[in-house]
Amino acid sequence: MKYLKHICVFIIITLTLSCSKNSEPTSPDSQQISLAKNDTVVVNLNYNQNAVINKELGIKFSGVISDSRCPKNSVCVWAGDGETKITLIKSGVSEDYSLHTTLEPKEMNFSGYKIILKKLNPYPESVGEIKQEEYEIEIAIYKL
Repeated sequence: MKYLKHICVFIIITLTLSCSKNSEPTSPDSQQISLAKNDTVVVNLNYNQNAVINKELGIKFSGVISDSRCPKNSVCVWAGDGETKITLIKSGVSEDYSLHTTLEPKEMNFSGYKIILKKLNPYPESVGEIKQEEYEIEIAIYKL
């Protein structure tokens, strides 16, 4: 039953993304990306947004687990760290992973791809809390 749910989610994501009319691979409306061996692409994903690589690997920005980065215009002993959660979907099975801005792991290998967290935006300010839906990540995806 668990796998059936994952298969349905993957099919819905794939169908939704394949109906897009925009051919720019990194635009918000089109996250269908084709990569040849040794190619790299940089993708921006908003919270809960997906990208599908070579019609075989789904990548979803599932949120920020913790954000202890030192706010702008503040003096901190430590730069802090942003821990992001990405969900990888392959063959209908999804798995959650963490990537960090400062700590390890900042990158990972998965099923013939290297995924590297480049940025977590927005950067914290000294006043106010960032809501999940305001976050965006920049990731580099490299086809091994």
